Amino acid sequence: MLEPLSPLNNNLLGNIARRKARLALLLLLVCLTLSTALFLKTQSIVDHLLRLPDGLYSLGAAFLGLLMALLPVGGVAALLAAVFYSVNGIYLPHNPQTPIRDKLVLSVCIFIWFIPALSMLGVIINALWRGRVHFSQPSRDYFWATDPIPFLQALGFLGMGMVFFAFLAWKYWQPRLFPKASK
Repeated sequence: MLEPLSPLNNNLLGNIARRKARLALLLLLVCLTLSTALFLKTQSIVDHLLRLPDGLYSLGAAFLGLLMALLPVGGVAALLAAVFYSVNGIYLPHNPQTPIRDKLVLSVCIFIWFIPALSMLGVIINALWRGRVHFSQPSRDYFWATDPIPFLQALGFLGMGMVFFAFLAWKYWQPRLFPKASK
């Protein structure tokens, strides 16, 4: 396996969760590598597919589209599984004790969990700095100088989304970081 198995640490739930996290990270690297290679070589793959007969072209194009859709989704799922199993591996009994590694893993996992709220905060700060909010679907631009009410409504909408994502992340982390306060 990925770490030496011994009778002392094989059956501890934290060690099992850590092994699952490592496997999920390995799956993330495989998905990331394959999807990057696939997206970089798309033009040459499509050129090769265009020379095939109709039936093989249809199968090849469908398979290419399936891979281009599933590999990134598999990578995101593997990242979330790695975060989940890493956190569980820290809070479940494990051997050997690694406090520095545990703090580093927790810091990275907390950052990953709060990324949606932080990205919304970045959009809000950018909108305030530039005086313009842009929505892509449907394409809308609201300017502070010409449309202050829609601009502030858009910032309120983004702020509600940011608070919602931060609340979800906080509800996940509160019992883990502050177990006495959450009871």
